Amino acid sequence: MNIKILPPDINVCDSSFSVDGSNIRFGLAAVKGVGSAAISGIILARKQGGRFRDLTDFCERVENSSRKNLENLIKAGALDCFGLRRSQLLAVCEDAIAIAQQTQKDRKAGQGSLFDMMAPEDRKMVELPILDLPEWSIGEILNYEKELLGFYVSGHPIAEAQILVDKFQLDDLSVIPQMPEGSMVRVGAYLSAVAMKAAKKDNRPWAILTLESREATVEALIFSDKYAENLQNYPTSLQPGQVVFVEGEVSRRDPEAPATINASRVIPANLAPRIFAGSLLLKIRQDQFTDEKLVTLKKICAENQGSIPIIFCLACDNGNLVFVNNDKAGVTYTQELQQQLSTLSGSDSLIVKASQQRPASNHFRNNWKNRPRTE
Repeated sequence: MNIKILPPDINVCDSSFSVDGSNIRFGLAAVKGVGSAAISGIILARKQGGRFRDLTDFCERVENSSRKNLENLIKAGALDCFGLRRSQLLAVCEDAIAIAQQTQKDRKAGQGSLFDMMAPEDRKMVELPILDLPEWSIGEILNYEKELLGFYVSGHPIAEAQILVDKFQLDDLSVIPQMPEGSMVRVGAYLSAVAMKAAKKDNRPWAILTLESREATVEALIFSDKYAENLQNYPTSLQPGQVVFVEGEVSRRDPEAPATINASRVIPANLAPRIFAGSLLLKIRQDQFTDEKLVTLKKICAENQGSIPIIFCLACDNGNLVFVNNDKAGVTYTQELQQQLSTLSGSDSLIVKASQQRPASNHFRNNWKNRPRTE
């Protein structure tokens, strides 16, 4: 609906979700670990004294600000209004609380602090020093948001690999719930969690994978044989916090149960071009391609022999396009080949087309009754 969902903001939000211009704001009550008493204190302090100027001002005016509450608000983005990086705010939150507690103590004792007596321009000279720290990675920011808000707000972990996912997946994760039992699929998704299990029969490990896209969350089960095989072939593939491609079969315990994927292979996204490349198209301009380059091209193809067809698209000087298939031999797609061909013919000259071949069935449905069971 093109409506942006914004993180909570201590200078804007009340307890519940609210409208902020043409956007929707998370309410402060959505931040896990921040109790209703703390939220009421924030809203009351803002009503009585106006917007919070900075972190120190916030800690001074909101009584009983615990470190945990403050950390959770920072990680959820609720203090972004101060114009600082979340990493900077978290690094100084303990000092800010200590300064605020001392100031509150002095005020209750009737002792105005020297800080209170200063003019606004002089106060800036003794304000809490902010460390010049780099911001957390987008992955860390999103993980904190998911942990504390239940959603990714600043983006989605799959975003950086979305072009790769769109190119090489055969099925979008969002359509898995509607697909028939037994459908063979290849999906690209963010691997957000891996729950390890042990088979009751022989104690061999297997795992339940939580796969996420922008629109859907689906579980994939990788049983003992495939789990061991996958670790051997792709050692890092089952580590959460990365984008992966999962091949397998759609399954349901019963017609009413959510669809899952019984995985036969889990592959890190960076390996997808090499594994799922179906053909290569190399664009060549006649006016830039000499006999010497043609010899070099032949050598490159010979040094990278494989089963992937490579098609040459020759842009002739007269404006015609000529497509030439290399019927004698294919190539193996690697980053090295990509670099060699890009150097030879230009950075955007090589187009990788994904294979449309679906994974072979492993007859998971017939073996469902014999699936491994947890202790």
